[in-house]
Amino acid sequence: MLINIKDSLSLPPVFLQYLRAFFKFISAFFLAPITEEIKAESLYAMVLNNIGIYYDMVGEWKKAIEAYKKSLSISKKYNNLIEMSNIMGNIGIAYSTLNNTNSAISNYKKSIKLSERIGDIYNQGINFVHLAEEYLKKNNLKKTKYYIIQAEEIFKKLEDRLGLADVFKLKAILFKKLKEWKNSDKYYKKAIKIYSQQGDRLNEGETYYEWGDMFILKKEVYSARRKLNKSKKILESIGARKYLKEIEEKLNNLKK
Repeated sequence: MLINIKDSLSLPPVFLQYLRAFFKFISAFFLAPITEEIKAESLYAMVLNNIGIYYDMVGEWKKAIEAYKKSLSISKKYNNLIEMSNIMGNIGIAYSTLNNTNSAISNYKKSIKLSERIGDIYNQGINFVHLAEEYLKKNNLKKTKYYIIQAEEIFKKLEDRLGLADVFKLKAILFKKLKEWKNSDKYYKKAIKIYSQQGDRLNEGETYYEWGDMFILKKEVYSARRKLNKSKKILESIGARKYLKEIEEKLNNLKK
């Protein structure tokens, strides 16, 4: 999704996340035939959005929402539907992490409506995945399955492997909830294979966490410990804080 920066750069991974998004924008921005005032404000909106991404990566989700909302306000001023759609999706992710499911769902649905207006089916697919995640939290399995199907259709059409990996991870979590261990295990393996091949370390680490949780539910301590330690190693290596506290708690409980 973002331009590549060589792994050899001696910068913390959270800053690389910011820089990738920032330079992608800069590469095309000044070619646009718009006034200097609009360029300046639009650039500021992009910077605010990427500050939000940074805060999201380091676990400061309230600050992330604050930055996203400031960015959204500027994008609304110029009716930049593409940026509005992306930012609303980002706000939804931050609210989801804070367990504010209703606010997350509201923002995802707003993002989808804007994506439909501009013909961005990729962004629709991403937000269908997020909606499925939220409805799974609410134990609404009917809507969860509906949005999984919608997302999978889009990513198959686009031949988007990372999008399909997101769908596979979600299927694995759904099957875990249903205690269909064999299917859950199968989809965790499929998701992690793609994340690993594509270099998506964040989702790879988060998926190992979810997989480890499945083994905890099965009371398979050895396998649970292995997956959780793998998750911890990956997430720490990229500077992501999400799940680290939960991983430590689960690992400590496995020692008892």
